[in-house]
Amino acid sequence: MAESGTPAWGFHTPVYENVDDGDRRPKSGDENLRLFGYTGPKNIDSSVLITAVCMENDLGDVSDTTEAVRTALTAVTKAGASAGGVAGWIVAGVSVLVIGVTYLIDLIGADDLIGSSIALSLTEAEADSRTNSVNPYIFPPLHFDGGDDDGIYDVYLKLEKK
Repeated sequence: MAESGTPAWGFHTPVYENVDDGDRRPKSGDENLRLFGYTGPKNIDSSVLITAVCMENDLGDVSDTTEAVRTALTAVTKAGASAGGVAGWIVAGVSVLVIGVTYLIDLIGADDLIGSSIALSLTEAEADSRTNSVNPYIFPPLHFDGGDDDGIYDVYLKLEKK
């Protein structure tokens, strides 16, 4: 999809307000944002690349910020795919995406980025391996460190085989 220029998907959580040290959002359960297989289980036919960003919500509209991230991710992924083909963007894409997306978000986003963007790649073999012994599999936390003034946040992704 990256090579063909198919736009990236973009999702966001609700805006969380009044979050203090030790707080959890949502207070229980999860947001159940489907990042892949939107309508149900789906085979991973090629690598899935997930890029996560943590943003303050000060001035911007959350949907506009999500669209800016999606646009940045599409542009950087397309450039990476055209430079090195599938193998090139899988091998080098994660680091290029983190740098490129962070830079583009800073240029076009109305809200402040907390820490840097975080990317991870997943193949069907890796998904099967992780969910064969533990289903659902919880990835290690994505750690966003904005320092004391901007907060420190951990985000958890769940991989579930249905």
